[in-house]
Amino acid sequence: MEYLSIKKFRACDNRTWNPIKICNGGPSFSHCLFVDDIVLFSLNTASSIGSIKAILDDISKVSGLNVSVDKNKIFFSKNTPLSTRTDIFSFLNIAETDDLGLYLGFPICKSKLSYKHNRFILEKVRSRLAGWQTNLISLAGRNSVVQQVSSSIPSYYMQCATLPLAVCDELDKINRRFLWGASVDKLKISLTSWDRVICSKQFGGLGIRSCRALNEVALAKLNWKIL
Repeated sequence: MEYLSIKKFRACDNRTWNPIKICNGGPSFSHCLFVDDIVLFSLNTASSIGSIKAILDDISKVSGLNVSVDKNKIFFSKNTPLSTRTDIFSFLNIAETDDLGLYLGFPICKSKLSYKHNRFILEKVRSRLAGWQTNLISLAGRNSVVQQVSSSIPSYYMQCATLPLAVCDELDKINRRFLWGASVDKLKISLTSWDRVICSKQFGGLGIRSCRALNEVALAKLNWKIL
């Protein structure tokens, strides 16, 4: 992987590989490496595609590892002409895709994350809480379950994306129903308001964190690292 990175950096310096930019004035990037996953970024120019092909062939030659055609996909932007897509596909012999699927358990979307993209988070929380018998756990016990179990699942996804407000509100609803011992067949009356519950204990609350606030804090921490 280090050899691969060096080859790509040299190609970018020689301007045979044209990296992409997210916005005008932003940094350019050509590749992303994480564990055994590789993502290559470039403009759809002939020199860039030829450079990618040459580097991959060189890697295969020196390492003895061939590129798996079945495990690799090409994702084009919506502005790429059909003729260009066909030429790139035939040259690299790698299939095209319009769905990048999941990466580290998180959906990679070509548009803004919507409610349906994050529905799996709600299902994970529901399935995790379904294994607990609310009628056999005290209020303090249910409070601990909400803080340690259900809050830990969405916090992983909140570190890298802004969840839709509808998803955050639905997560709070799931936690609220579990806290007061409600079930699918039987509802329970809330003993106090949810705004009071999500306050810290020193202000009379239970210390349960609001999903909206938790998402904002996680993204603020990410922004601080970038700065």
